[in-house]
Amino acid sequence: MQFPYAFTNPNEAQLQKRRHLLDTYGQIAQISVLLPLFASYVPFLVRYAQNKYLSAKDPRQGKEHASPIQSGFDTQAKSVEKTGDDRWVRIWKSLRWDLDQEVFPGWGTWRILLTTLLWIAWLFVLAISNTGDDYLHLTKRFGIIGASQLPLHYLLALKSSWSPISYLTRLSHEELNPYHRALGRIILLFLSLHASFYLNFYVQKSLLLKRIQDRDVILGLLAITSFLTIGTTALARVREKNYFLFFVIHVVLSISLLPILYFHVSHLRVYIIESAIIYLLLIIQRNISQKIVSDTIISRVTGTKNLISIQIPLTSTLAKKSFHPGQHIYLSLPSSSLPQDKLRLNPFTIANIPQHDNHIRLVIRALNGTTNVLSNLIPPDQETATTALAIEGPYGAAANFPDLLKRNGRSRIWGKGV
Repeated sequence: MQFPYAFTNPNEAQLQKRRHLLDTYGQIAQISVLLPLFASYVPFLVRYAQNKYLSAKDPRQGKEHASPIQSGFDTQAKSVEKTGDDRWVRIWKSLRWDLDQEVFPGWGTWRILLTTLLWIAWLFVLAISNTGDDYLHLTKRFGIIGASQLPLHYLLALKSSWSPISYLTRLSHEELNPYHRALGRIILLFLSLHASFYLNFYVQKSLLLKRIQDRDVILGLLAITSFLTIGTTALARVREKNYFLFFVIHVVLSISLLPILYFHVSHLRVYIIESAIIYLLLIIQRNISQKIVSDTIISRVTGTKNLISIQIPLTSTLAKKSFHPGQHIYLSLPSSSLPQDKLRLNPFTIANIPQHDNHIRLVIRALNGTTNVLSNLIPPDQETATTALAIEGPYGAAANFPDLLKRNGRSRIWGKGV
């Protein structure tokens, strides 16, 4: 079958129409994500209505849990159970179980894969609609569709109670992170098509040597190289082998890409500005949410080679938050002698019940980097030290565990070492 696109020579009116269609479909691609987001909120509203109105008529219909964050999929399943149709309940539970199984090791779950494929299909529909046989229109459409997803991509990275996506989906940052990675791959796919189609055009028209010296092309090549670098280092195998390398490249390039794309072409600037605002809010929120605790006790665990225990008292400020075992926090040193962000690379898991013990306890194995910095706060001739640490968090979906036990008559829980 012949390729349906050709190099055309549009007149001024056709160029204006092309520009209008490019902007329109870019906006549609960005706004259309609101539909599945609001749809995910419907089960929560149904559950809320059941708790509010049915419990008033029948006290036995009261709330069964009070999770601050509960998956919309779980809420929907509870609503199905209320119908009393055991057959459909079993089918629904079986489907949820199957969707949450890994496709292949490191590939994520079937739920994420199917969501990704559906979103790619939708974006491809937007990419080819009303492009006619104009090769450059299709090429530019790939670019603007990919760029239109950048604000959502940055929003999915938001570790904050301010996140509107967490609020609508009732999912924690950790549960949203696989979708953040999946959307990153989608953006990389569309921008790679954009770059490849343009390079093919320049080669076919013998323009490559001339255009490769122009600023927009140089910035475009720099941008796609940065995206490919981020995508490569974000692979599970690379990430697990050298997390520090992944983290540094991810942070540095995700910041650098914004000015690169801003000056690449003017038509993308609205999406770049939105992404920059989201990124700025993330930085502000993470710094505002930090609480400094001056009487933190760091001690070596007796009988171990390199385990240390960190005991953080629940001050009146921290006591306002709900800390649960299995959630995690980030630590940083408020001292000016060490860059504050140096310690905020690693999440540390809460290993006790803070509200019961009146303190947060962390058990850490001192290796390299962050954990070694914390271990070195203890003088060599002592077993304990008191210092000031800045606490950020808590993060994680572990707050749902009590409700998991309440919803199910029997649960099996696995644990790992430090």
